[in-house]
Amino acid sequence: MTTESPDLPPPTEEGRLRYAGGYNLDFDPPIPCTCNRDCKSRCAGECGCEACSLAFAAYADICGWYGEEPFVPTEKHLQQYRDVLGPSKGSNQ
Repeated sequence: MTTESPDLPPPTEEGRLRYAGGYNLDFDPPIPCTCNRDCKSRCAGECGCEACSLAFAAYADICGWYGEEPFVPTEKHLQQYRDVLGPSKGSNQ
């Protein structure tokens, strides 16, 4: 089974360190991690990485942060996400 998709960019070298094979396998199709070395150790998608953004969104949903109003994450939300989950496997920071 291949995870390559013509509609998605390939994972970056940093992405391959953060996710097995460079892909967030929690989604179908798997989403490539496009993080770079400057990303936080537990990226929440601030760099534009869709794999990390969706991982953060899934966490936010579990926490019940989504409601009737559009959810705008604060530094407190991001810090909780990073404190609870810790660094991404193999991240440089």
